[in-house]
Amino acid sequence: MCLPCGVVLAFVPHLPKTYVNEATRWIAPGMVMIEGSVRHPYADVVWFNLFHELGHILLHGKRRMYVNEH
Repeated sequence: MCLPCGVVLAFVPHLPKTYVNEATRWIAPGMVMIEGSVRHPYADVVWFNLFHELGHILLHGKRRMYVNEH
C-alpha cells in the first residue's frame, strides 16, 4: 500500500547498543524510505513510530534524514 505513494517501508533488525526505532530518508526524487526496527515488537509502538515518520515526510524538507530514538 505504501509503494504506490512513493514510500518504501522496510523492517530491519535492531542495531545493538542503540535506541533507534525508525529512520526516514529520501532515496530518489519522489521516493522515501522508512526503515523500522523490531526493537519493540508491539503493535502500538510500531504504529506510533510509522505515523511519526510519515509526519516527518509530510511536514519537513526532502533533503533531511530523521532517526527516532525512543
